Amino acid sequence: MVMLGVDDLERCRRFYEGGLGWAPWGARQSRTSVKYLNGGVVLAMIDRRYLAAESGLPPGSGSVGIVLVINVSYRAEVDAAADAVSRAGGIISSAARLRDGGLYSCYFTDPDDNPWEVVWNPHMLMDANGVLQAPS
Repeated sequence: MVMLGVDDLERCRRFYEGGLGWAPWGARQSRTSVKYLNGGVVLAMIDRRYLAAESGLPPGSGSVGIVLVINVSYRAEVDAAADAVSRAGGIISSAARLRDGGLYSCYFTDPDDNPWEVVWNPHMLMDANGVLQAPS
């Protein structure tokens, strides 16, 4: 599970659910957090002030030191994700393009400045269900 602190949970939900089409995951929903299951990973978004109080740590923000990555099955999915992110109000920080090693990806930040990469990697092939295939 990955947990991200957010400034405005409702804005977060509009971005991920309304903009990107993600569905909340889990039987119990909270007023201070929301969880999504994406590619076998639970991503929890939690109110930043609540998280700071609970953890005893200062409220932080997104940093290039941590980048969340969504691996996709097909190269065209990177372009589709970039379009969805833009329509939802995310900021594309590096447009979709070929990268080192034959990768094709784009980078974006969500409304709380959390950095993401959407990547198609020809060396990490996934099936249509997003399941990583064993190397041949």
